[in-house]
Amino acid sequence: MNGEILSILHIRNRLISSHSDGTIKVWDTGKRAPRLIQETREHSKAVTCLYVPPSCDKLYSGSLDKTIRVWSIKQEEIHCIRVHDVKEAVLVLTANASVACYSSQGNGVKVYNWSSVPKHVNFNRQVKCLALEGDKLYCGCSGYSIQEVDLRTYTSSTFYSGTKKLLGKQTIYSVQIHNGILFAGGSSVDGIAGKDLCQLVWTFSTRLITSLASDADGQKLFAATSEGKLKKKTYSIPTCLEFGLRRLMGSSNGGQCVSYVQISLMKRTCVIMRASDDLFGPEDESFRPYTGGKEKSCKNSLADWNSRDPARLLSLIIELRDAYKAYQRKRIEEIDDDRLKFEISTMLAREGIEMYMSSVLDKPEEVKFAVPLLDMDLNKLVAGSTWKHPQKIYLQVIFPVGKKYSTAPPPPRLKLVSSAELKALFSIEDFRLPPWVDGMCTAEYLLTLEEMLESQIKDAVSSVETRRKFIMALATHFGRPIEADPVFCRRATFLASAGVFTFLVHLSFSLQFPKYQPTLILQSSQHFNSQGVPIKSPNLTEYPWSPRWEPSEMADRISDFLADECLNFKKHCNQLNQQ
Repeated sequence: MNGEILSILHIRNRLISSHSDGTIKVWDTGKRAPRLIQETREHSKAVTCLYVPPSCDKLYSGSLDKTIRVWSIKQEEIHCIRVHDVKEAVLVLTANASVACYSSQGNGVKVYNWSSVPKHVNFNRQVKCLALEGDKLYCGCSGYSIQEVDLRTYTSSTFYSGTKKLLGKQTIYSVQIHNGILFAGGSSVDGIAGKDLCQLVWTFSTRLITSLASDADGQKLFAATSEGKLKKKTYSIPTCLEFGLRRLMGSSNGGQCVSYVQISLMKRTCVIMRASDDLFGPEDESFRPYTGGKEKSCKNSLADWNSRDPARLLSLIIELRDAYKAYQRKRIEEIDDDRLKFEISTMLAREGIEMYMSSVLDKPEEVKFAVPLLDMDLNKLVAGSTWKHPQKIYLQVIFPVGKKYSTAPPPPRLKLVSSAELKALFSIEDFRLPPWVDGMCTAEYLLTLEEMLESQIKDAVSSVETRRKFIMALATHFGRPIEADPVFCRRATFLASAGVFTFLVHLSFSLQFPKYQPTLILQSSQHFNSQGVPIKSPNLTEYPWSPRWEPSEMADRISDFLADECLNFKKHCNQLNQQ
């Protein structure tokens, strides 16, 4: 059986396993027992990890032979299409079309953009698992922490760390991201002993289980053993679900604040006939939505729990969220702080304001407000928008808690937050908050802020149309784009040629277009590096440009610039291939 199985994953009714002797196998799982349909050995040493992105179009494998291989996935087989030598053993791997992130021996994580030398993002933790979301990488580490790596700047910060001292000796072994929520599993559950959650679902008398995988429906569990064997079992797997609900959420379909409430919904049995228990963190010990075992007499989602109704769990989460909002508001109304009482009284007319009181040990108490901004439907601003949820912008206002009214109270801390998808149209990071004037209250500040926001959002919508006209003007020189962002017009790719030299022109636009010119990248369709990757130019931004030009003149100037630059790029490609 080719030795120990080190990793398995399930995709499209197929199971893919990697082995300690360098082989990768593909299994048909449609039958009662897994059936081997392909075995390949491209790696020279143990294949330690496998990864398939959500698109399911590629398989990435990492190995002790210091390579990462990219595989195309067909119905009956996988086929290696690229090999990347990264000069060190690969132990954990995640990847997409733009970048591969992996951990090796030692601390930190490596970031490899498929062509240059891998960059080492160092932090004092050993990485055990990885999850990639956009330009952010999340690393589950020793010390029961999660590190967030910004792939644009190659910098890291602590996304999460265990709150208890004992957790410092624990490790996070798995992180997954689904619908914008990060799930983590490790050698301990934060704040929960968890002993009654342990259920024996499977056992092998003589073999060590090295890897587990389930199908998309969670009805089949696959186990790999140290002897290289696979087992399949159909089972109702016990669950322990942890929901990170955003504190001060602005609407039922997505909140916009920077802190979270963790609710653990725990299943104690192997079947889901019994209602969940809800557990909150130590900061919210006084929050008891269902107290004294009286849930059967109260009107709540647990009173008539029905395990066959999938809507009941969602109803329970919404109910807990609403109860928590009311609990926080009641706490804040009881605070003896004249300034807070005045601020609340000035904002009573606004709908959707949520509040939260932070009372962490050894830190001063604070009250946070999440104030929804702009009485306008942002989803309808851009024609053809594919946003599924209402896009919102909130102002987070944080006041320190004091016992007496001061004649010169300190200004609150202010921060804009928005729906994640809104950054395709408008970036709150680029928005400069107006100054807080002494003696000002929040209601006054909001008037100025909303006026500025509305003006800049209208400018952002106008910029979309300007980018669209510019792309259309480029088509008169290069023909129709072969790829383009049809909604926000943030990127476009054209096919161009100079004699027999054919190349692609990639354009990416900032939200401040035409103030800032688009970034150009040339990509040869005839020259490839040693890994088989098409050769690209560096980012090109130094060319004639003026935001006052008409789109047609902008296109003319870029066409003239590329007529000369493509010759330099061709020469560069030829020199690289001769090395």
